[in-house]
Amino acid sequence: VLLRRLDYLQISGSLRGIKASRSGAAISHLFFADDALFFLKADIENFGVMKNTIDQSCNLSGEMALVFKQAWRMHSNPQLNVSKIFRAKYKDDCFDKGRRGEMKSSMSWGARSIFKRISHLQGGLRRTIANGESIKVEHDWWVTNNVIKCKDNQLCSTEQKPVFISELLDEQGKWKVGLVWKWFSLAIAKDILAIHPLNQLQSDGWDWGPSSTRHYSLRSGYWQAQGTNTKIGGQKGPVATNDEDDDRNQRYNSNQANDELEHQRYTIIIDDAWKKIGRKHSNAWRTIVWWVIKDRGIVIDRGKIPVFATSPCQAEAKAALMALQSPSLERDNIVMLIDSMEFAQAVSDSSRARREIKQIVEEIKKMCSFIPKFCD
Repeated sequence: VLLRRLDYLQISGSLRGIKASRSGAAISHLFFADDALFFLKADIENFGVMKNTIDQSCNLSGEMALVFKQAWRMHSNPQLNVSKIFRAKYKDDCFDKGRRGEMKSSMSWGARSIFKRISHLQGGLRRTIANGESIKVEHDWWVTNNVIKCKDNQLCSTEQKPVFISELLDEQGKWKVGLVWKWFSLAIAKDILAIHPLNQLQSDGWDWGPSSTRHYSLRSGYWQAQGTNTKIGGQKGPVATNDEDDDRNQRYNSNQANDELEHQRYTIIIDDAWKKIGRKHSNAWRTIVWWVIKDRGIVIDRGKIPVFATSPCQAEAKAALMALQSPSLERDNIVMLIDSMEFAQAVSDSSRARREIKQIVEEIKKMCSFIPKFCD
């Protein structure tokens, strides 16, 4: 692409190379393996044409997405030596520094390149909430598909708007429901309440917004660089996906499940019921989740609670977390009867967890381990 573009610009006269002799051919570039040399007349016009040509070529070839992949790798693997050196040298997370555009001439060429690509692709970076101290409510992307704004009406005009997410969380790391309903529209408030914040002792994190799996890929990075906000593997609403349809075909029948449960002490049964409330303007649905805990077949605890969730899988994950927090339960030798294979796979391998259940799964795995079984 770059070669053809340079040939066209030179033939059209938009770009002037150099000549070794008066009658010789003009040379604008020399390519060898992965090296390139460019030659042009030393004036502002030719330099501008060459710079624009190289930038366009980088975008089309995915160079920006490739460099960003290295930044994502360092962020996702802090145990790597290059990650430790980078953080020790520049004293900050690469995403934070790149997003702020903090590039100095004293930085290495590689660091400047990484920070520049982060700055260009920062629109795809989405925050994950833990303590909320570094996430700005009206500046960062952390809920819905866009940066949100607080209400601006007479009822709230006498009070100061929340600046950081931490101002919307209580001492236990739970949402201050009253403040959420007060400062945000009905649709946005539902989406916020569907989010499960991580432990307050942890720092806020990042994930990749254009992908529903939250993991960066060259494909999604390329489309983000091109300005195409196409979601890769998106999923909306509590309508069963093909995977969930397959899950139902793979569930154990009742007799097989009962035979396997005889050797377990605790059995937790969870389920949920959905109701459409404001679905037209919000990704979150209102649902009732309930759970029953049995100790060798005898019911020792049960509960139900209304929650907001964006998918059946997230609703079951929330029910599982609440059940495992029961004081009547010892967190070992547990079998959980669930409907969603996606949730079971996420517990076994958290890298497969979608964004809406990632933080719930991480908290569950820190609490205990259990055997997920499918029930009819």
